Formats: sequence, structure tokens, C-alpha cells
Amino acid sequence: MPVTYGTSFEYPWLDNWPIDIQLWANSNRGPGDELDLTPATITVLGVSVPRALTVRWRDGNNAIAVSSTTVISIRHAKRGVVRVVPDQSIWDKIKLDQGYTLEVVAYGTLQHSEPFTTATPPAATSYCVNGALVYAAPREVLEVLGSVPGASVQIAVPLVGLDWELNALGYWEAELADDQVLYGLWVDDQHAAQVDYKDLATRYERSWARVGNTLYYNGPENLATTYVETAYSRYVLRCLEEATAEGERRTGRRFAKWRYIRQAYNGLNRQRQVHLRERPFVADEFFKIDALSYSRTLFRRYTEKDFDPLNIRSSGAQLLHGDAETGVITINQNIWDYWDWGFAVGADIGIGTFATLPPGLNNVELTYTAGFDKIPTDIAEAIANMAAVRQAIFWQQALTQGMQALSIGCVNLNFGQLFTQFSPSWQLSANLILDSYARLDLDIL
Repeated sequence: MPVTYGTSFEYPWLDNWPIDIQLWANSNRGPGDELDLTPATITVLGVSVPRALTVRWRDGNNAIAVSSTTVISIRHAKRGVVRVVPDQSIWDKIKLDQGYTLEVVAYGTLQHSEPFTTATPPAATSYCVNGALVYAAPREVLEVLGSVPGASVQIAVPLVGLDWELNALGYWEAELADDQVLYGLWVDDQHAAQVDYKDLATRYERSWARVGNTLYYNGPENLATTYVETAYSRYVLRCLEEATAEGERRTGRRFAKWRYIRQAYNGLNRQRQVHLRERPFVADEFFKIDALSYSRTLFRRYTEKDFDPLNIRSSGAQLLHGDAETGVITINQNIWDYWDWGFAVGADIGIGTFATLPPGLNNVELTYTAGFDKIPTDIAEAIANMAAVRQAIFWQQALTQGMQALSIGCVNLNFGQLFTQFSPSWQLSANLILDSYARLDLDIL
């Protein structure tokens, strides 16, 4: 159901919500098949055709309900990525109880179509946006295990000797050996997520795809000068994944950058602050607060524009104040306020009426982006320590079979010393770091 203001005016949840779309020149959706939006015109059969980027919505009868050239823009011309931001001009012509087909036209040709619905998205959905699904790198685990005297273990595989080049689309590109297996990818110890090539431009901010023996990377780093590696085995990657999951469970937090959609909070009496469950948060174009009344209609909505001191209502106050590090958002919207006047004349007096959130259960819904661009160094240390403990347990249980030590090519460890001197200190260090990041949820009374 759409979010509504009272009973008279319906306001879609997707109002001003950015939608990124990848356009393709053909259906293969492989390297080089992207639709290049750089030229303002192209020549077709001797005729100059303008780009004329247009988005339109077709109803169930295949009739065009609305068409616009103003709510669509180019995000990355060479990659053919566009952004559609439906605004009030679109909603005035779309019925909220019908399904539509969204179409993108460029150079006089239909380039993309997909189903479009105005329904509210499922509650409590979230997805990572910077590709950091694992919080430590194989090299960091290797450094932990390297503190054991005489230890020689194969954990990381540096991808040295690759001739990285920045291609025309802005992707870093390199050729792998035929026998090179990739168990994850890390760039300067920061994890990057693997995606299909067709999702490389829109899925994550830091991601990679492999097409044959060609490796493509989409991220901010300069791969010509950075350290790139993969894990030595699938089990090394699994240990890092398990340690990451344990770190999230114990702290109740995620440390990569995630986007949380419709995260519900309780509205308390006279409440003017919201404590986000994740931090630090970013007041980007995806931010919104939907405060619902008891009848589940929209009582008030705030967006990222309300953090702007120049975007004011009533008596001239910044509507929202956000502290990114603590995740505390304060509603400053006021109807009338004489507190400032009282302080100005040197008196601790004043009177005012301020906007508050409506009371209710799970009636304050927030959509926001939160997390770290790069995983904090101490969190990476904690995850690496726990992954190292997992590696040691695996070698002891699977390989030693009662031996006091093991020396078979890639591994040379003394298990007695490992489990009495080193593993306990690794786990203790990880515990102390994770405890310092643990989340404590409290409702304001």
C-alpha cells in the first residue's frame, strides 16, 4: 500500500527515490556491450538522431501514462548508466493501485524496460553498497600467524605481475593466468564483492567481475600502484567469512556501508530524537523519515534536504540535526520559539512549541545509509585474529592426528605452543575490540 497523508492526498513511498538503470547496446550484457551515451547525436542511415534521453511509464493497456525528459539524468555516460528520480509531476499522472512498465528511450530507440510498482518496499530490507562483505584480508591473517616462531603458512596469494589498465569505461582490467583461481578479492586489504559483469556498474561501489580470464574491477583505488590479493583456498575465505559473521553477531553492528530500507522504531511521547541502530550514517539522497499515525497514514516526512540550514519552515530553524558518529538525529522543526529571545536579553526564560514524532509502535520508519567506507583498522585486526584461531583449530583437528607438530610443505607449526601461548591472546584481543564496538539499544523514556 502507498503511504498516505491523512485520507485525502496519497504520497508514494518512491517519491524522489533515485533509481539507477544500466543501458545496453545489445542483449549480451558483456564487456563492450554498454550503450555509450557520450555523443549528443548519432547517425542512423544517414540521418542525425539526437540522444533525447526520455523515461516513460506504460499502464496495463500499454498506453503511455506519462513521459518525461526532466526526471532522468546520465550517471556515467560511457557505461550507459542513467538515474530516474520520479517527482510530483510523475505521481500526478500515475494511479497508485496499478502496475506499470518503466521504459527508457535514447537515440530514438527503446533501450530498457522493467516492471514498476508504487507499492511500499518490504520492511527491514538492506543491502551492502561498498562491497565490503568480509572485514579482514588474507594478508592480515598471515601477519597474525607469522608471530608464531617457525610458522610458515600459505594464507594469501598476492596477485603480482598483473598488468592493470584503466579501460575506456573506467574499469581496471587485467588478464589472469589460465590456472588462477580467485577466492575473493582484496585491494589494499579492503574486500571487494564479486558480481556478474552486467551488475558491475550499479551493484556495489567496489566490486569485481571475471569474464573468461579477464578481471574487471570497479572502485576508487589505483590498481597500478596498490596491493591486490586473493585467499589461498576456499577454507581461508570461509574462516574470514565466519569471523566476520561472529563479529557482527557479538557487536550487533555491521561495519561495511549498508543501506537500510524501512527500519522501524517506536514513537514515544513528545519524542524529538531518533537513535539510529547503525552508525556512522550518511545524509544522502536515500535518507527519509516517515512518521506514521495510529491509522498508519503519513503524519510527517523528512528527507536529506531537511539537514540543510537554509531549508526552513515556520520560524527559521534547521529542521533536522544529525550527528553522524553517534547516529543521533534531532528534530529542530518549531512552530514558534521565544527561547532565543530569552537568551538574547540575558534571561533564562522562553516559551515555544516544537514538532515531535507521533507516539506509537513501530510507527517511525527510517531509510538511511550507514557504515564505514573502509573497515576500521581495529575491527580488521579482531576479525583477522579470530580467523587465525579458526585456521589453527582446523590444522590441529584435521591434520595432526595426535602429533605434537606438523611440517608438510606449506605448514610448519608447533601446536602445543600455538594453543597455549598464541591463540588465547588472539582471542582476548579480538574480544576487547569487539566489546568496545558493541551496540546497546535503549528507547528514550
